[in-house]
Amino acid sequence: MNIRPNIHLTGAGNRPFLLDLYVADTPNGHLLIFCHGFKGFKDWGGWHEMAKYFASNGFHFVKFNFSHNGTTPDAPLDFDDLTAFGNNTFSKELFDLECVLDWVQQEKESGRLDYQHIHLLGHSRSGPIVLVKGQESPRIASVTTWAGVADLKGMLTRHTIETWKKEGVIYIANARTNQQMPLFFSLYEDYMSNASRLDLRQLPKSRPIPTHIIHGDIDQVVPIEAAYQLQSFFSRAKVDIIKGAGHTFGCKHPQDTPLAEAARELITLTSSFILDMT
Repeated sequence: MNIRPNIHLTGAGNRPFLLDLYVADTPNGHLLIFCHGFKGFKDWGGWHEMAKYFASNGFHFVKFNFSHNGTTPDAPLDFDDLTAFGNNTFSKELFDLECVLDWVQQEKESGRLDYQHIHLLGHSRSGPIVLVKGQESPRIASVTTWAGVADLKGMLTRHTIETWKKEGVIYIANARTNQQMPLFFSLYEDYMSNASRLDLRQLPKSRPIPTHIIHGDIDQVVPIEAAYQLQSFFSRAKVDIIKGAGHTFGCKHPQDTPLAEAARELITLTSSFILDMT
């Protein structure tokens, strides 16, 4: 495979972000675009090893940092820009994903990348992001959520909205980095202003796009009930539950051991779902 790391793109608010492309030696016609979750980044844990596995089995693979995830092109492994993190919104993430879609299309049109079908993968809070984009964009052939969130508003309303509005910011602890990470009230305002777009209950299901929901049965971050809630919104979705899997499917950061059995099962289920479509 050929790995092209840290390609510079420009996303929401003209903010730069980085993208990695894994080009399969023997392409099977499928391009996977992976979106990281909350407090995540493209180089976290086992994502690199997973990308290599997919590419070695014929899938071109893209992973990228959302423009406002708190990392920077100069420090892609650290949350060096907490102001950007605090200013992130779901609309900005959808804009960034559209930029990625435009980029891969340009690569195809230029002859630098050959594929027939684009598939979106979203971990955790990016589950709703890829589901929304899958409904909106005819460029998408399928959507798969890994430990996906079902209710973005529910995540936000765990906090006291009036206090959040008054103070303008709340802080979320990052246990790994010992940082207090800000979330500005604009995140809530963005959701409320775009609820018909972001609420999966209200999301028009105008495209019968193949949808795959994968979840671990011991996920303590996004409990397994979220998978069945997603299934109630997307009645034709395929649901796979991985026994003994937590929120990151056995991956950790840094990933200094081989991928866990749960991660390998995640890869197998994802690959089979996509290949069975064709």
